[in-house]
Amino acid sequence: MAELNIKTFDGATDEWADTVKSGRKGTLNHAFDGVDGPMLANPRKGKPKPMGHQLAIFTDKAAKLFDKHNKGKLSCG
Repeated sequence: MAELNIKTFDGATDEWADTVKSGRKGTLNHAFDGVDGPMLANPRKGKPKPMGHQLAIFTDKAAKLFDKHNKGKLSCG
């Protein structure tokens, strides 16, 4: 992970909300391999509300690194 350029949001800031909203619109422009932080629960309503956690991977470099260390499928449920 140290070889990747990952932007980390520790909480629900204005920059975080703008980043997540831009990503959902397909207008996000940055040079990060990944973006880590809270998920946005209410993208269209009022003050941004965080929930859960997410890591979005944006480059082949990051995807290949994660694939290299993939331990198999995860069961959710």
